[in-house]
Amino acid sequence: MCWISLLAMSCQRETNFERKDELYKYLFNEQQIDLSQKGKLQLVVLQVGNCGACTREVLNLVERKIPHFSDSTYVLMARRDSSIEANLATFSKVKILTDNSNMMPKYGLRYVTDYIFLFEAGELKKTYRLDEYGLKNAERQLKG
Repeated sequence: MCWISLLAMSCQRETNFERKDELYKYLFNEQQIDLSQKGKLQLVVLQVGNCGACTREVLNLVERKIPHFSDSTYVLMARRDSSIEANLATFSKVKILTDNSNMMPKYGLRYVTDYIFLFEAGELKKTYRLDEYGLKNAERQLKG
């Protein structure tokens, strides 16, 4: 019984993102992305600059997985970084977004770690927090 509870909690953690409503509002109000009008959509949120080595690990993962994502793939950077933009520009299906007006903190979306969010038919289906554990989990579970 204990194992079932632990399994249920670990699966729930992947989709239960505490700032889900704020994320929807931010994407709609600040980035003009209406999730209800999208089929499958991947959103990678990069905090950029918090940890250079960490960002490189996340980018390596994203670059390996992007070819297997749908055509609606967005990378949202907390601030501009020309070298990251240049790397991601090689993937034609990636749309790069930047929080130019620094509105992410207003919506409670400023985190120390990066995230990958998977949406389907306007609903958040999976969340990967890209810390040390989350990177390994995303590596195993994401297609590709």
